[in-house]
Amino acid sequence: MTRLRRALLFTVMLAIAAYVGGMIWLVSQETTIVFKPGLPLGALRPAAPFREAQFPGPDRQPRLAWVMTVAGDVDRTRPWVIFLHGNGANVASRLNILHCERLRALGLNVIAPEYRGFAGRGGVPTEGSVDADAGAAYGYLRASLHATPDRIVIYGWSLGAAVAIDLASHVDEAAVILEGAPASLVAVGERRYPYFPIRRLIRNPF
Repeated sequence: MTRLRRALLFTVMLAIAAYVGGMIWLVSQETTIVFKPGLPLGALRPAAPFREAQFPGPDRQPRLAWVMTVAGDVDRTRPWVIFLHGNGANVASRLNILHCERLRALGLNVIAPEYRGFAGRGGVPTEGSVDADAGAAYGYLRASLHATPDRIVIYGWSLGAAVAIDLASHVDEAAVILEGAPASLVAVGERRYPYFPIRRLIRNPF
């Protein structure tokens, strides 16, 4: 084998190894890439009065949500908004707090659940787990806060829009609002990593 052919073979093998390594990296880092859950809860809090509610989900694991009610809603007639935030943030991120404060300023009660694995909470986020966390918040809203379906609006921001769609397909609600919704996470991944078979690799396609 000539020196040139050896060099070509080495280059091809190196390229294959790099490609396979890239796929392994994408699979191993998917949770970090998709959810970016590492941000701590931080010190930011809504200016309006709120409380932290803790409640179990179907798996008995504790869930957390911020609850912001409009003062004077003693007859429980005001609508409720379940605000589902996106990835790369948590319930205490500035933009999410701003969303909640503006919704409350409109005269709406707000419940903003946090996903597992976010804001220092235990667990690893997956498509199934964040859907379950949203479902647990809905169940808490119905059972403990006595909101009827005709007064519940599901609001999804960014990746939370996909969570909102899943929740709305399993429960009764008055309306669904989607803001900044991706068509699919697979499509986003294919644009960002066009040379890899994202559709076959991704475990959280949303």
